[in-house]
Amino acid sequence: MYSKIKIVVGIIALTVFAACSQSEGNFAGWEYAPDMYYAKGPEAYRILQKDTGNTFKSMWTPVTNTIARGKLEYVFPYNNDTIGYRLAKKEVKCLESVPPTLINIQEGKRLFDINCIVCHGKLGRGDGTIVKDDKYPPPPAYQSVQIKTLEDGGKYFSITYGKNNMGAYGPNLSPEERWKVIHYVNYLSHIEDSTATLLDLKEEGYLDFYKK
Repeated sequence: MYSKIKIVVGIIALTVFAACSQSEGNFAGWEYAPDMYYAKGPEAYRILQKDTGNTFKSMWTPVTNTIARGKLEYVFPYNNDTIGYRLAKKEVKCLESVPPTLINIQEGKRLFDINCIVCHGKLGRGDGTIVKDDKYPPPPAYQSVQIKTLEDGGKYFSITYGKNNMGAYGPNLSPEERWKVIHYVNYLSHIEDSTATLLDLKEEGYLDFYKK
């Protein structure tokens, strides 16, 4: 009986000792069931360690100044600075594959409602929910002179890199999707009636500003 007690106490002591092992770097200490914590398959960008002590990533980041196959349209040759912004406003033009058609504007509305409405509001008046909750200052209204007169290249730059309190949406939206959002922003900047619809505006000629 006494020997059984010693065995139980010994097991408990070893368990406590293993649980108190010091963690360091990529070593999290001794674990009872490591398979519950670490996937056997490689995970993207996870830092791995060889038996030799060298570390490496399971997925390498792209080589500098290279372009992934089929992603040429993602290249944006303007730096995220004041000079890049000024150049983009003058030089960046809408893709020919994404004209401001009604279908593209409607898709721009869908993307806007997913990514932008929380700050800019339903009609782009800077009255989104997080603005109403006083968590962020209101962004400029799309109906303001500042946005109405802003070149599309400047809007594309702002979506790609972010601007002021607005985060970057380049990783979230493809180049074509960014232009669809811009078409919808331009549409919102030219309306005042909160009850108007895309179809109404097309019938009444409100989309004629795209021809200017």
